[in-house]
Amino acid sequence: MGYQDIPYDLLAEYLLETASPETDRRVAEWLAADPAHAAVLKSLEALLRPLPVEAVTVADTDAAWSRLSAAISQTSSESKHTASVVPMTPRRQSFRWQWAAMIAVVLGSGIWLARALHTGPISGPRLTKLKDGSQVQLDSSASLEVTADDIKQGRNVHFQGKGSFNVVKRPEPFIVRLGKMELHSVSSHFVVDYEPQVAGLRVHVRNGQVMVVDRDNNDSVMLSDGMLLAYNTLTDKYRVGEHVADMDHRKLVFKDIPLSSVLSTVETMYDIQVAVKDSSRLNTPVTATFTDETVDNVMESVSTMTNTQLEKVDGQSYRIK
Repeated sequence: MGYQDIPYDLLAEYLLETASPETDRRVAEWLAADPAHAAVLKSLEALLRPLPVEAVTVADTDAAWSRLSAAISQTSSESKHTASVVPMTPRRQSFRWQWAAMIAVVLGSGIWLARALHTGPISGPRLTKLKDGSQVQLDSSASLEVTADDIKQGRNVHFQGKGSFNVVKRPEPFIVRLGKMELHSVSSHFVVDYEPQVAGLRVHVRNGQVMVVDRDNNDSVMLSDGMLLAYNTLTDKYRVGEHVADMDHRKLVFKDIPLSSVLSTVETMYDIQVAVKDSSRLNTPVTATFTDETVDNVMESVSTMTNTQLEKVDGQSYRIK
């Protein structure tokens, strides 16, 4: 097995100690396959370790469900959720765009940093730099194209698949078009997973603010640090959760958060329904961190912490009493 047989991002997660057990197993097998692989891994470690840790700002979700009655610039102050302020865990992975090009040199990876202006579709896997300086990490199934009327600025794109966006600050908004949905941001770091024929849309904001706009329904929601939106294209339903540190690894961080907010986040992350028989329980505070846990384990832990009884109705529904 050569180094081409293992993706560079798995090696990076392994070195940054954010890998899943499955990734740890794959890296161990790769190291055992060839003694020369250890030297490659050591070289990568030398590249990754000096990188700074990004400071993630405190979540501010007081206006999380602000709705627009007219244009994007005129948001209302109505709020559906009031959330506690929670410091999010600093994430080193958010600096992937900095080390991806360096790793490509060492590993000979097929992923590269594209610095030229693109006028046609861009397919993943690829780390690309747009004309305005924004960075987009495309997964293997992703595609991105700058709209024909915005070639000069490069801040208006069509997108499908999964990708991570680092949007540089400019006076004009950066717009990601996703079918009938749009994402508007001035400066932010967010992850998009848009598979309209499979699961719909998921947007996770790592830092900054992103406005999700539904053009058909003339509606919108503002997302800030640690918030996750899930939209089901089949049911045309939205869900929003908070205190999400990592969407891919299902990392949820709760610190004295009311049970109502915790359940809303778990429903959004795992696409389930939770009914609470005693509404007085909804204010019970929860402090916990979950990473790569099954929904059953999360629900059982929450039930234990809140001294409630949990009943699993079916694969997608739970009842707390």
